[in-house]
Amino acid sequence: MPVDFDDVNLLETTEVKPGEKWLYAADFNVDEPIDGACARIDCELDDIAYLVRSGASVAILAHKGRHKDGSATDLGFVCDYLSSELSAAVDRHVAVHYFPENVGDNALAFIWAIGPGSVAVMGNTRMHAGEEAGDDVLAERFADLGDKVAVGGFGKAHRKHASNHTILESIPGYLTKSQQREMEQLNFWAGNSDRYSVAVLGGIKKEKITDGLVGLAKNYDVIIPGGIVLNTILKVMGMEVGDSILQDSGKSFEGQVAEVLNEYGSKICVPNTVIVYNPGTGKSDSLSVDQGVPEGYRIVDYELPIEGLCALRKVRKDRGRLLVAGTPGLYKEGFTSATDVVLNTMHAMQTGAIVLGGDTAKELDYHRFSTGGGSALYFVSHGTTPVFEALKMNKQRFNV
Repeated sequence: MPVDFDDVNLLETTEVKPGEKWLYAADFNVDEPIDGACARIDCELDDIAYLVRSGASVAILAHKGRHKDGSATDLGFVCDYLSSELSAAVDRHVAVHYFPENVGDNALAFIWAIGPGSVAVMGNTRMHAGEEAGDDVLAERFADLGDKVAVGGFGKAHRKHASNHTILESIPGYLTKSQQREMEQLNFWAGNSDRYSVAVLGGIKKEKITDGLVGLAKNYDVIIPGGIVLNTILKVMGMEVGDSILQDSGKSFEGQVAEVLNEYGSKICVPNTVIVYNPGTGKSDSLSVDQGVPEGYRIVDYELPIEGLCALRKVRKDRGRLLVAGTPGLYKEGFTSATDVVLNTMHAMQTGAIVLGGDTAKELDYHRFSTGGGSALYFVSHGTTPVFEALKMNKQRFNV
């Protein structure tokens, strides 16, 4: 069932007064340097431009990388790109300032100094260990910087982080048009449908199992697995998988996969032949899954079984739903066998096919996609996101 946007405050229907201090939660997890169009930034331009035109000062709380692995890095490199695009959107020069901090007196003084109609990118929120943990104290310190918060960054709408989720306990929050657009686009692929539905689940993130496999197996007719999903399925079935990835953040998911196989095993296309690769020797080979994958080798691709080929033929012929959340093989590394078949089907479908995640869409050079990867997968599986649910509570709490 589609979400009801009347349940939350919408930025686009909110009167923004000159001089108001707005925070803007965004996902700027993009490559440096920015070369050409940048979907994760571009999708926020309309909303930020609306605030700028209205005379608000805007402080952007965004992230890049992860705190725990040390990949959280400086965000100053986005300012020139953002300034250029915003200036074109509002038809005047918009200076985008950068300040490396995002909490405390210095950050507050900086925001107050930039003035109405100005924009500042604050320091990477993931420089704090408490950001990804949704820390209450950190969220309150973020909230001290503004009067209200516009919550964009659909790419992390499934994350209960301090800057986009817990902050909603402290100040009024508003759903951006960027988030609304993503959810409206994804409604076609969400939930159950009379249309024949096929989901391709690849990649190495746990969400491909916890949200993708667990959620979509209930509502989709066929699941074509790859990556951590396929590796874990084979492990649960008693196959040796060598050095294939089975964990994300130190956790494995055999229990959840076993439950899905027990109830929906007939929907899952398990290959008979996989392609394996040894990064130490550079050798690749094709072998039967019954043989098991030797130590030192990992699964990087496979030959799509007849059930998968038939499913892709049917979803194209019946004009059904084809959802691709990650490639079934390591496509960028040149292992393209399973992905090529899926991609050919996507191009043959005039409508009905979508890629979840801007990175995968760029990798496949496919035009219809959601900028959210895990968040889009969560939405099509659950019909909502944690951030949307928090915004519903926020509207009731602040009665605005």
